[in-house]
Amino acid sequence: MKKTVFTASLTLLCATLSAQEKIDSTVISAFRADDKTPVAADILDREYLEELGADISLPAALSLQPSTVVLYEGGTGLGNSVMRVRGSDATRTNVTLNGVTLNDAESQQVFWVNIPAISGFLESVQLQRGVGTSSSGPGAFGASVNMQTRLPGRKYARAEFSGGSFLTGTVSAALGSGRLENGFSMDGGLFCGSTEGYIDNGFVRALSTFASGGWMKGNNAVKFNYILGAQRSGITWLGCPPGMLEKDRRYNPAHKGDSDNYAQNHFQGIYIHQFESGLFWTTTLNYTRGGGYYNTFLSSDGPQTELCQAESNNYWAVLSNITWRSPAAFIVANVSGSLYDGEHHNYNRGPLGEIFPQICRSDALKRELSAFVRGEFSFGPASLYGEVQLRGIDYSLSGRDDCLVDITSRHNYIFFNPKLGLTLELGKVGQICFAASVGNKEPNRADIIAAIDAGDGKTVGRERLYDFELGWKRSTERFSAGANLYLMEYRDQLLENGRLSADGYRIRENVPRSHRRGVELTFALKAARWLRLDANASFSVNRIEDNGLHMTLSPGAVGMVSATFAPTGAFSADFSWKYVGSQYYDNTQSAEKQLPAYDVWNVRAEYSLKKVKFAIFVNNLLNRKYIADAWSDGVNEGFFPQAGINVNIKTTIDLQWISTD
Repeated sequence: MKKTVFTASLTLLCATLSAQEKIDSTVISAFRADDKTPVAADILDREYLEELGADISLPAALSLQPSTVVLYEGGTGLGNSVMRVRGSDATRTNVTLNGVTLNDAESQQVFWVNIPAISGFLESVQLQRGVGTSSSGPGAFGASVNMQTRLPGRKYARAEFSGGSFLTGTVSAALGSGRLENGFSMDGGLFCGSTEGYIDNGFVRALSTFASGGWMKGNNAVKFNYILGAQRSGITWLGCPPGMLEKDRRYNPAHKGDSDNYAQNHFQGIYIHQFESGLFWTTTLNYTRGGGYYNTFLSSDGPQTELCQAESNNYWAVLSNITWRSPAAFIVANVSGSLYDGEHHNYNRGPLGEIFPQICRSDALKRELSAFVRGEFSFGPASLYGEVQLRGIDYSLSGRDDCLVDITSRHNYIFFNPKLGLTLELGKVGQICFAASVGNKEPNRADIIAAIDAGDGKTVGRERLYDFELGWKRSTERFSAGANLYLMEYRDQLLENGRLSADGYRIRENVPRSHRRGVELTFALKAARWLRLDANASFSVNRIEDNGLHMTLSPGAVGMVSATFAPTGAFSADFSWKYVGSQYYDNTQSAEKQLPAYDVWNVRAEYSLKKVKFAIFVNNLLNRKYIADAWSDGVNEGFFPQAGINVNIKTTIDLQWISTD
């Protein structure tokens, strides 16, 4: 297993790499932190992702990272996964794939169930905490996730089969040609998964495919990627009502026929050119087509009529950057633009499938243009980091929402995001780094519509974050440790205010001042040839300053400990313990609105027999009955119990004929 437990250590374009490896790596070098960038970050590499398996969602793969809490809406990992970093939710996590934004332009979230098994198609993923380095898309107000698709470094064939609790089963296959003598390469993958889920009606039927073709000759490279994600799943976002928790914690108030149906097609074209001077020019074109609906039955007996809420959207993006690296400097200049158009409409469908006239319809158009310049310069033991980003957004809404309220409006934002940092290499003392960053972010569609529906004349505005990070790390061949102090000071952060609109919307409004302040500790030890220990712990205070109340779903303590045993080359076992402190699920700070702390033990054991590997995963080993998430609108509540002890068994056939890694 190769994962960092402190500030990321990955130099993408070092002088010892071959020209081909340099060209491959430059695709994501503009957006990632390396070992001297003063950003708190961790990297999961391809080897680690393959150990977990293709059926593991990306949030689940990141669940043991510092300050990270992951939960599953349906109680198991194959459905929709929710990830919060430093207490910040999905709307505040910037996610990119080869530099292209994956966040939905309107909700600003990534729904991981819509891209099942994405971790099986990746070369690596970097999780940055805090504002982090600049990228396209919504500002990172808690974290950013930067994913890179597979590189053509080896020739392989891989098949994986798994089955386990709750009638869960998956099949996946992957094939890669490596880079051929004529410069061409191809990679492909297929994943199919099904589960009935822990929560009633928590079923998932998932399909994803990945295809990549590339060509490289001399100083030029071209690459095309295609990813399909499709899913049909039961509606589980309502949660279990409080009155049912003791009677049946798996109870789901949604109708048995209610389902969420969605598919996304991602197309990417990437061109890279290396100049003789050492400059690299990279341009990426992206088109994403998404569409689907969820249906809700309006009656439980007699002729049944469904309310269908449908959505379709198109997302075009282009980004281009120039990078240059020398032993003492790294400079990147990037410009990106995107256009999103989306359509939302509701209609009724009768018991015979007949379609009734639309109840309401609204359209959205969002245009974005951004640019940033970043420089990192070394002066002996010191490295200076500086970055400036300019981002402009034009967002237009038209039509009527679910409550038949006219939401026609236009919203424009211009943001300036500077960053400055310093890294010092102090020999045996270790590395010390400091960074100060500013992030700005626009409200999402739900914020704007809720403010309009409230009818009180109030509007929602942009949010701003001042992020200060002070870190230390030291590592040897057998030992590493790190500490990171962060002060995240918010101005006008959008938080739930506990009020409801006349039509039942949960209203968020700008809070003048709030903060997240904490410390993150990391530790790793290669105790013996056959034993590795990893641990991290985060302690934080997350408060609204004008009333001193805790922010919702922001535990004050999060930690993990893991031990990996590998007594032989064929057998290994991993034991992990995750702790999440108590957290409030509304802003009243009432003891009745608090989720208790919980801890979970997971075990993984695997045995390799030549090219075949057998693995067993036992999750929640001690069968803890815990609740990881909840919501409250002041009147109604929903809770999300997680599965008790459950088992998954995998068989992997892995063939690699050529390795140039």
